[in-house]
Amino acid sequence: MFNDPYHYFITANPALHRALGQSLPLSEGDEWANKRRLLNQLFNMEALKDMFQIIAKATNKMVDRWSKFIKLNDWEVDVQHEFEELAEDIAAIIVFGKSAELGKRIGHLQMKLQDVTSKVLRIAYIPGSRFIPNPLTSKCVLLRKEADKLIKEMIKSRYLSKDEQENDFLGFLLSSTLTQRQIEDECRVFSTAGYETTSIALSWAFILLGTHTEWQDKAREEIDEVLKGNQPSFEILGRLKTLNMIVNETLRLYPPAPLVVREAKKDIRLEGVDIPGGTTFVIPILAIHHDKELWGGNAAEFDPNRFAEGASKSSKHPKAFMPFTHGPRMCLGMNFALLEIRLVLAIILQKFTFVTSPNYKHDPLYTLTMKPGKGAQVIFKKI
Repeated sequence: MFNDPYHYFITANPALHRALGQSLPLSEGDEWANKRRLLNQLFNMEALKDMFQIIAKATNKMVDRWSKFIKLNDWEVDVQHEFEELAEDIAAIIVFGKSAELGKRIGHLQMKLQDVTSKVLRIAYIPGSRFIPNPLTSKCVLLRKEADKLIKEMIKSRYLSKDEQENDFLGFLLSSTLTQRQIEDECRVFSTAGYETTSIALSWAFILLGTHTEWQDKAREEIDEVLKGNQPSFEILGRLKTLNMIVNETLRLYPPAPLVVREAKKDIRLEGVDIPGGTTFVIPILAIHHDKELWGGNAAEFDPNRFAEGASKSSKHPKAFMPFTHGPRMCLGMNFALLEIRLVLAIILQKFTFVTSPNYKHDPLYTLTMKPGKGAQVIFKKI
């Protein structure tokens, strides 16, 4: 995931390093700073414009497929599954290029590994306990070995084909100053990076817009007025104010990472509280996003109007909105995630109307992320 829920999160637990290696989320000090500076280049403006085209092409392909189902009758579908496949395809192409199919296989293994790891992290860690056999640890080890084998195979194949300069994330990593081990660890993270965050956010957005259809209508009216029937462009997407308000409100109610954990590296004083260096503390993003003192009496309600004047003025504190956290360790792929969420929404709203299905059961599932626990069933109608 691009989001950083792992940093300083039970970092003594080997299960975390087994899943992520010594990749950016778990790096510290100069190593982290150097990696962050290098990987920031993957998300500059020109790179985002290239990603825009990949996102648009994949989304239009999905919409064409949907149109066949909706042509004669209303169509009910679990959009969570649809958006997982879409975001996975997009991420695989952006990260691994011609090796996208192999990248998706690695991503599947990494997702399984992260799911098992999240269960391990709920168990109090006792130093040395990793040497005691148990089913969860054994499964983690097997998944890690499978993922390692495929990652090495993909990198070797790229070197042999002499396409390491290919215009994708893998090509960038192979041409960088990173070591072989560092490249393997970043591939491990990038194989799942972003697609879980974006697919979950899109799922919640459709549930919310399918329930609050008046906001769906407002967004569609704005899209029709601004785009005039044309496909969204990179430059115009930012002008869709109502759409951006809806996306922000979705991320407020259902932040990609419900909590993060941080460590004070030195003695600091925050809001009159002295915090000794070395203190680890939890930042409960989900609770902050629902705090009535910050957001008003309707904090639990879907109200995109609160973002009418921008994120910094949406609450009583300018930093209360933090779906991608704040500070130097803010989510590396935030701009990519927002681009994908907004573009997919804009394209689909041009084509279809939809309502939340009576079969939908509201059951948020909280692990390292928060997704619809029993799917996101939506009924589509063609415009």
